[in-house]
Amino acid sequence: MLNEKQRLNEIFSQYNPMDQIDRGLFQKNKEKEFENFVLEKTKDLDPMIQQRIIEEIFYWGPLSPLLEKDDLFDIIIQGPEAIYYETSKGMEKLNDCFLSEISFQNFVDRLSHESSIIVDKKTPFANGKFKSFRVHIAIPPVVKETTITLRKHNTRIFSLDQLEQSGFLTSPQKQWFSSVLDERRNFLVIGPTGSGKTTFINSLLQSIPETERIVITEDTDELNPPSSLTAKMISREICPDSLDPVTMGDLVKQSLRMRPDRVVVGEVRGEEAKDLLQALATGHSGSMGTLHAHSAAQALIRLEMLIQMGAPQWSLYSIRQLIRMSLDYLIVLKENRLSKGIKEVVQIGALEDFGLLLEEVDFSHPMIIP
Repeated sequence: MLNEKQRLNEIFSQYNPMDQIDRGLFQKNKEKEFENFVLEKTKDLDPMIQQRIIEEIFYWGPLSPLLEKDDLFDIIIQGPEAIYYETSKGMEKLNDCFLSEISFQNFVDRLSHESSIIVDKKTPFANGKFKSFRVHIAIPPVVKETTITLRKHNTRIFSLDQLEQSGFLTSPQKQWFSSVLDERRNFLVIGPTGSGKTTFINSLLQSIPETERIVITEDTDELNPPSSLTAKMISREICPDSLDPVTMGDLVKQSLRMRPDRVVVGEVRGEEAKDLLQALATGHSGSMGTLHAHSAAQALIRLEMLIQMGAPQWSLYSIRQLIRMSLDYLIVLKENRLSKGIKEVVQIGALEDFGLLLEEVDFSHPMIIP
């Protein structure tokens, strides 16, 4: 009896789904035809082996059980045979793999389509979203083996009250953040990967009145619009049909023409930092975003560098003046993804010769927002 790999290769050699429609997808009439073909070709196999082949071709193969794990953080795939995943127990290698190179390539094509991205020799890496995962795909020749990274983000939306109950916030912190939103202060949420930046921003968005117009810009679809009055725009890096890319900087500029009460940037990571802070300095109060950094001091350095990318002619003093005019607070999250919460909140103070003064907010005293 042919083993699973041989049977898969036989199926694909006789009826390759990637030949039926561009990028390995089926037209509806062809999909049923191919399903019947696979069932016919595998009917003599043990039912468990037949089901494994069907899972490999039509679903997500060895990843299917992983995608259902509640405590999953990341999945890393390095070619058809090396699959790793990280949970609260740490990084482990999956005791399973894709059954053949051709079925793995079919999986890559299907994942690319589901994530609305294109990877080919011209564009060998791309980012997208699949289910509750942020997806990054890189293909040869920039990597030795096709490498896929799936990073899970929490799709549940928590209120500030629920964050307090979970231990993410203390009661004084919850009250302070509610006042910050009411007072329409501008801030960035700071933290490393997996610290809960997106979860926290989503919670803050739920606390904003539905009558306020929020315009969200992201490079990956993760933030949840709190009301039907909210507009959301997603950048695009790789475009079919000769379409022009749409950058985060483009979206930030357009968001200012959409009558926003608040501007929200999913993650500040490029030249859009200049456009965002200019907008905040000229009246778009109550706005927020996230920035990847490990501390408030590191966040300021990163922010200065990102602004310089968009305005290399500006002096460092001018950049720091802009930061002082546009941002009120930096909210730093804990680095431990198993024990998430607020590490510190700092207020951006006066600009001195050596740089911006940072003053930590003391939640043990009655809250005063200057």
